[in-house]
Amino acid sequence: WTAAPKSRDFDVTMTNDALETHAVASVRVLAAPRPPGGRVLRAGSRYFQVTDFRAPKSRGATDDVAGLLAASDGREYKSPASATNLAEKETLDVTFASPGGRVGLLVVDRNSLLNTFLFYQAIAFMGSKYGDWMAALEREGKAAFAAPGGLLGDIDVSVKDASGAFVKAGSVGEVGPIAREAELVPLPPLPAGDVTVRLTMTKGNWRIDQLALVRVGAEVVPVALDPTSVTRKGEPDPHALAALLDPKEHFVTHPGDAYVIR
Repeated sequence: WTAAPKSRDFDVTMTNDALETHAVASVRVLAAPRPPGGRVLRAGSRYFQVTDFRAPKSRGATDDVAGLLAASDGREYKSPASATNLAEKETLDVTFASPGGRVGLLVVDRNSLLNTFLFYQAIAFMGSKYGDWMAALEREGKAAFAAPGGLLGDIDVSVKDASGAFVKAGSVGEVGPIAREAELVPLPPLPAGDVTVRLTMTKGNWRIDQLALVRVGAEVVPVALDPTSVTRKGEPDPHALAALLDPKEHFVTHPGDAYVIR
């Protein structure tokens, strides 16, 4: 979201920093035409040109939430998890000055370490039976194992209508505490003037970097660009490139590996 390419060559540095083996099926860059002065945002599997970014309205000198959410600058809104129920929800109401018409909510967010904690705590609970649990996962499927993630849930977005009730407009979700995800939630047509949006989410599970009301324009279909080269330690790695381009193969990296994908 905050990357600023300096040339037509788009280089992605991919590192393996953990004591893990990574098997990568593919790496692609999605390219879409920006509108003048605007950006392209993803809403689920659809992409839209957007313009006229509007930050939240401040409600007074004591309200620092609007300032935290005004830009994607690393100053994030976050709250502590509940001490008694890790699935406890919270709501965050934010007001914007709407231009009216077709608008949407930009959410730039990432996970906290709450789901990471639950994952490793679950492994600790399995203890010496960890292998049995993994065999059951292979044998019976992962549906039952997805229940904790379902309890934590996504960020649900609602908008206040003319009657004062909040109507759900959509949701956004991201799994991972490192990279921030920029997502669009299209809102129902709204008149010009103040509009209040409510975020409902699990306490302590989200770090929100930016919220903005945007004017939604044309839908676009991105072009998927495959890598043209892969280098490791400054030398071309044709085997890595071939693995990324072959849908039947995986590009495998090990701890300490670093590749530049162009």
